[in-house]
Amino acid sequence: MRSAQHKRTPTPHVEEEFKNPFLVFLAEKYDLVKQVHPAMTVTGIVERLCDMWKHMDGVEKLPYVEFYNQGKIHHSDYKAFLSAEEMAELKHEEIKSERILINKMDALGRQLIELKGDQPSPPPSAFMLFSNEYMAKVEGTFHEKMQAAADKWEKMEESERKSYQNEVFALRDKYAKDLSDWEESTLEDGRMQQILFIEEEINTLRELEEYIFRTRVSDWFRPRE
Repeated sequence: MRSAQHKRTPTPHVEEEFKNPFLVFLAEKYDLVKQVHPAMTVTGIVERLCDMWKHMDGVEKLPYVEFYNQGKIHHSDYKAFLSAEEMAELKHEEIKSERILINKMDALGRQLIELKGDQPSPPPSAFMLFSNEYMAKVEGTFHEKMQAAADKWEKMEESERKSYQNEVFALRDKYAKDLSDWEESTLEDGRMQQILFIEEEINTLRELEEYIFRTRVSDWFRPRE
Protein backbone atom coordinates (compact mmCIF):
# COMPACT_ATOMS: atom_id res chain seq x y z
CA MET A 1 0.00 0.00 0.00
CA ARG A 2 1.30 3.46 -0.92
CA SER A 3 2.24 5.53 2.15
CA ALA A 4 1.23 9.17 2.63
CA GLN A 5 4.75 10.35 1.89
CA HIS A 6 4.42 8.87 -1.61
CA LYS A 7 1.41 10.99 -2.51
CA ARG A 8 1.59 11.98 -6.15
CA THR A 9 2.68 15.52 -6.97
CA PRO A 10 1.72 17.08 -10.33
CA THR A 11 4.38 18.41 -12.63
CA PRO A 12 4.34 22.02 -13.85
CA HIS A 13 1.91 22.98 -16.62
CA VAL A 14 3.74 21.80 -19.73
CA GLU A 15 1.67 21.12 -22.81
CA GLU A 16 1.99 17.67 -24.36
CA GLU A 17 0.01 16.60 -27.39
CA PHE A 18 -1.64 13.19 -27.18
CA LYS A 19 -0.80 10.96 -30.13
CA ASN A 20 -4.11 9.03 -30.13
CA PRO A 21 -7.29 8.61 -28.03
CA PHE A 22 -5.88 5.46 -26.40
CA LEU A 23 -3.35 7.60 -24.54
CA VAL A 24 -6.17 9.68 -23.07
CA PHE A 25 -7.72 6.42 -21.85
CA LEU A 26 -4.32 5.31 -20.49
CA ALA A 27 -3.97 8.60 -18.63
CA GLU A 28 -7.34 8.26 -16.94
CA LYS A 29 -7.21 4.57 -16.01
CA TYR A 30 -3.59 4.05 -14.95
CA ASP A 31 -4.04 4.85 -11.26
CA LEU A 32 -7.24 2.81 -11.02
CA VAL A 33 -5.51 -0.33 -12.29
CA LYS A 34 -2.52 0.34 -10.02
CA GLN A 35 -4.80 0.56 -6.98
CA VAL A 36 -6.58 -2.68 -7.83
CA HIS A 37 -3.34 -4.49 -8.73
CA PRO A 38 -0.58 -2.83 -6.64
CA ALA A 39 1.98 -5.52 -7.54
CA MET A 40 1.50 -5.10 -11.30
CA THR A 41 4.41 -3.57 -13.19
CA VAL A 42 4.12 -0.40 -15.27
CA THR A 43 4.45 -2.46 -18.43
CA GLY A 44 1.80 -4.85 -17.19
CA ILE A 45 -0.62 -1.99 -16.55
CA VAL A 46 -0.07 -0.58 -20.04
CA GLU A 47 -0.64 -4.03 -21.56
CA ARG A 48 -3.81 -4.53 -19.51
CA LEU A 49 -5.21 -1.16 -20.59
CA CYS A 50 -4.21 -1.79 -24.20
CA ASP A 51 -6.19 -5.05 -24.13
CA MET A 52 -9.18 -3.28 -22.51
CA TRP A 53 -9.07 -0.60 -25.22
CA LYS A 54 -9.10 -3.18 -28.02
CA HIS A 55 -12.32 -4.70 -26.68
CA MET A 56 -14.17 -1.39 -26.16
CA ASP A 57 -16.82 -0.43 -28.71
CA GLY A 58 -17.17 2.93 -30.42
CA VAL A 59 -19.61 4.32 -27.86
CA GLU A 60 -17.24 3.49 -24.98
CA LYS A 61 -14.29 5.08 -26.82
CA LEU A 62 -16.23 8.22 -27.82
CA PRO A 63 -15.39 10.36 -24.73
CA TYR A 64 -11.67 9.70 -25.21
CA VAL A 65 -11.89 10.41 -28.95
CA GLU A 66 -13.66 13.71 -28.24
CA PHE A 67 -11.07 14.64 -25.62
CA TYR A 68 -8.28 13.75 -28.05
CA ASN A 69 -9.90 15.92 -30.73
CA GLN A 70 -9.50 18.95 -28.47
CA GLY A 71 -5.86 18.77 -29.45
CA LYS A 72 -3.77 19.39 -26.35
CA ILE A 73 -4.00 19.15 -22.56
CA HIS A 74 -1.76 20.05 -19.63
CA HIS A 75 0.30 17.60 -17.67
CA SER A 76 -1.77 18.40 -14.57
CA ASP A 77 -4.75 16.83 -16.37
CA TYR A 78 -2.83 13.57 -16.69
CA LYS A 79 -3.83 11.23 -13.85
CA ALA A 80 -0.87 8.84 -13.83
CA PHE A 81 1.80 10.60 -11.71
CA LEU A 82 4.52 8.18 -10.72
CA SER A 83 6.26 7.78 -7.38
CA ALA A 84 10.04 7.57 -7.09
CA GLU A 85 9.77 3.78 -6.80
CA GLU A 86 7.65 3.60 -9.94
CA MET A 87 10.10 5.87 -11.75
CA ALA A 88 12.94 3.50 -10.91
CA GLU A 89 10.82 0.54 -11.97
CA LEU A 90 9.89 2.22 -15.23
CA LYS A 91 13.47 3.02 -16.12
CA HIS A 92 14.38 -0.60 -15.43
CA GLU A 93 11.53 -1.80 -17.66
CA GLU A 94 11.94 0.52 -20.64
CA ILE A 95 14.04 -1.87 -22.70
CA LYS A 96 11.90 -4.81 -21.63
CA SER A 97 8.66 -3.05 -22.58
CA GLU A 98 10.05 -2.06 -25.97
CA ARG A 99 11.12 -5.65 -26.61
CA ILE A 100 7.64 -6.89 -25.65
CA LEU A 101 6.02 -4.48 -28.10
CA ILE A 102 8.42 -5.43 -30.89
CA ASN A 103 7.89 -9.15 -30.25
CA LYS A 104 4.12 -8.67 -30.27
CA MET A 105 4.24 -6.78 -33.54
CA ASP A 106 6.51 -9.44 -35.06
CA ALA A 107 4.09 -12.20 -33.98
CA LEU A 108 1.11 -10.30 -35.35
CA GLY A 109 3.03 -9.62 -38.57
CA ARG A 110 3.66 -13.35 -39.00
CA GLN A 111 -0.04 -14.05 -38.44
CA LEU A 112 -0.90 -11.43 -41.05
CA ILE A 113 1.50 -12.94 -43.59
CA GLU A 114 -0.04 -16.37 -43.02
CA LEU A 115 -3.59 -15.05 -43.40
CA LYS A 116 -2.59 -13.18 -46.58
CA GLY A 117 -0.50 -16.02 -47.99
CA ASP A 118 -2.69 -16.44 -51.06
CA GLN A 119 -3.32 -12.74 -51.66
CA PRO A 120 -2.54 -11.78 -55.28
CA SER A 121 0.59 -9.71 -55.77
CA PRO A 122 0.41 -6.42 -57.69
CA PRO A 123 2.06 -6.50 -61.13
CA PRO A 124 5.57 -5.13 -61.67
CA SER A 125 6.28 -1.92 -63.55
CA ALA A 126 7.06 -1.86 -67.26
CA PHE A 127 10.72 -1.29 -66.46
CA MET A 128 10.84 -4.31 -64.13
CA LEU A 129 9.31 -6.52 -66.83
CA PHE A 130 11.95 -5.33 -69.25
CA SER A 131 14.87 -5.54 -66.79
CA ASN A 132 14.03 -9.13 -65.76
CA GLU A 133 14.00 -10.13 -69.40
CA TYR A 134 17.13 -8.14 -70.28
CA MET A 135 19.22 -9.24 -67.29
CA ALA A 136 18.69 -12.90 -68.17
CA LYS A 137 20.56 -12.27 -71.45
CA VAL A 138 23.64 -10.41 -70.18
CA GLU A 139 26.66 -11.31 -68.05
CA GLY A 140 27.99 -9.64 -64.93
CA THR A 141 27.12 -9.04 -61.31
CA PHE A 142 23.56 -8.24 -60.33
CA HIS A 143 24.49 -4.55 -59.93
CA GLU A 144 26.20 -4.46 -63.33
CA LYS A 145 23.26 -6.14 -65.05
CA MET A 146 20.75 -3.84 -63.38
CA GLN A 147 22.76 -0.78 -64.39
CA ALA A 148 22.97 -2.05 -67.97
CA ALA A 149 19.21 -2.62 -68.03
CA ALA A 150 18.57 0.90 -66.70
CA ASP A 151 20.88 2.41 -69.34
CA LYS A 152 19.18 0.40 -72.09
CA TRP A 153 15.70 1.41 -70.88
CA GLU A 154 16.65 5.10 -70.89
CA LYS A 155 17.81 4.89 -74.50
CA MET A 156 14.77 2.96 -75.79
CA GLU A 157 12.23 4.67 -78.00
CA GLU A 158 8.70 5.07 -76.65
CA SER A 159 7.46 2.64 -79.29
CA GLU A 160 9.86 -0.03 -77.95
CA ARG A 161 8.61 0.46 -74.39
CA LYS A 162 4.96 0.25 -75.47
CA SER A 163 4.84 -3.57 -75.55
CA TYR A 164 5.96 -3.73 -71.92
CA GLN A 165 3.50 -1.02 -70.91
CA ASN A 166 0.65 -2.88 -72.65
CA GLU A 167 1.63 -6.04 -70.79
CA VAL A 168 1.47 -4.13 -67.51
CA PHE A 169 -2.03 -2.85 -68.33
CA ALA A 170 -3.20 -6.42 -68.97
CA LEU A 171 -1.58 -7.63 -65.73
CA ARG A 172 -3.22 -4.81 -63.78
CA ASP A 173 -6.66 -5.80 -65.08
CA LYS A 174 -6.02 -9.40 -64.07
CA TYR A 175 -4.71 -8.31 -60.67
CA ALA A 176 -7.81 -6.19 -59.99
CA LYS A 177 -10.07 -9.17 -60.73
CA ASP A 178 -7.95 -11.62 -58.74
CA LEU A 179 -7.83 -9.22 -55.77
CA SER A 180 -11.59 -8.75 -55.85
CA ASP A 181 -12.10 -12.53 -55.91
CA TRP A 182 -9.63 -12.95 -53.03
CA GLU A 183 -11.34 -10.30 -50.90
CA GLU A 184 -14.71 -11.96 -51.51
CA SER A 185 -13.35 -15.37 -50.51
CA THR A 186 -11.75 -14.00 -47.32
CA LEU A 187 -15.05 -12.39 -46.34
CA GLU A 188 -16.78 -15.73 -46.81
CA ASP A 189 -14.28 -17.78 -44.82
CA GLY A 190 -13.88 -15.17 -42.05
CA ARG A 191 -10.24 -14.32 -42.71
CA MET A 192 -10.96 -10.70 -43.65
CA GLN A 193 -12.32 -9.98 -40.17
CA GLN A 194 -9.16 -11.48 -38.66
CA ILE A 195 -6.95 -9.49 -41.03
CA LEU A 196 -8.66 -6.18 -40.22
CA PHE A 197 -8.51 -6.87 -36.49
CA ILE A 198 -4.79 -7.72 -36.60
CA GLU A 199 -4.00 -4.68 -38.77
CA GLU A 200 -5.79 -2.41 -36.29
CA GLU A 201 -3.93 -4.06 -33.41
CA ILE A 202 -0.58 -3.59 -35.17
CA ASN A 203 -1.37 0.08 -35.82
CA THR A 204 -2.25 0.59 -32.15
CA LEU A 205 0.98 -1.06 -31.03
CA ARG A 206 3.01 0.96 -33.52
CA GLU A 207 1.57 4.19 -32.16
CA LEU A 208 2.22 3.03 -28.63
CA GLU A 209 5.79 2.08 -29.59
CA GLU A 210 6.33 5.53 -31.12
CA TYR A 211 4.83 7.09 -28.01
CA ILE A 212 7.26 5.18 -25.77
CA PHE A 213 10.26 5.85 -28.01
CA ARG A 214 9.69 9.56 -28.61
CA THR A 215 8.14 10.64 -25.33
CA ARG A 216 9.42 8.62 -22.41
CA VAL A 217 6.97 8.53 -19.56
CA SER A 218 9.92 9.17 -17.26
CA ASP A 219 10.40 12.54 -18.98
CA TRP A 220 6.83 13.60 -18.19
CA PHE A 221 7.22 13.60 -14.41
CA ARG A 222 9.38 15.53 -12.00
CA PRO A 223 11.78 13.28 -10.04
CA ARG A 224 11.38 13.21 -6.24
CA GLU A 225 13.47 15.79 -4.43
